[in-house]
Amino acid sequence: MSTLIIQTVPLALAAAISPVLFLLQLNTVTGSRPIARGSALTAGAALVLIAVSTVAVALGVTALSGNASLQAAVKIGFGALLLALGLRALLHPKQQKADAGADPKPTSVGRSFLAGSAGMASNITTFALYIPALALIADSELPLGQVGLAALMILVITLTVAWVPLAIAVAVPGASSSWLPRFGAWMTRNDRWIQVTLGVGFGLLLIVKGIGAL
Repeated sequence: MSTLIIQTVPLALAAAISPVLFLLQLNTVTGSRPIARGSALTAGAALVLIAVSTVAVALGVTALSGNASLQAAVKIGFGALLLALGLRALLHPKQQKADAGADPKPTSVGRSFLAGSAGMASNITTFALYIPALALIADSELPLGQVGLAALMILVITLTVAWVPLAIAVAVPGASSSWLPRFGAWMTRNDRWIQVTLGVGFGLLLIVKGIGAL
């Protein structure tokens, strides 16, 4: 179990770095009805991630177990995807909006839920790191209870970017109007380099591991 944690937690931590989802949650917890809407946004993101988890684990338990070549192909494939995303961010940076604060905020619980779902579904980098972590769990040959615990652990870690700002907004008075917005502004300014670091760094790591497993 400890070896599996060492292998999967870094991937889950990297998968949790999502400027888009963080900024969505930041807009939510600094607006009206922050707890209800922030919870709805977190639930929407979790639903998409759980759906992917269910499908990936269901396929992976039978397809990946004992199949070293397929495991290597998964690592190489997602590594190549991450590397391509990182190089795209490096070579073709997105144009910054003139006024990032002008983005409309979801005004209802339902819209917050949909915003969380859409924010997670559009986050290719998160899935490119999260699915290989699930593949490691599926091939671990641990008892079912430990497999479930490991899957739950990386789910919670990957959703950190959604539930931590909400928890801070609830527990720390003034956080929603002080350092949370400053951190959000920093992530906006450095989004390009975050994508480059995650894409190139973890992309190369997965490719090297995949090639080494062939």
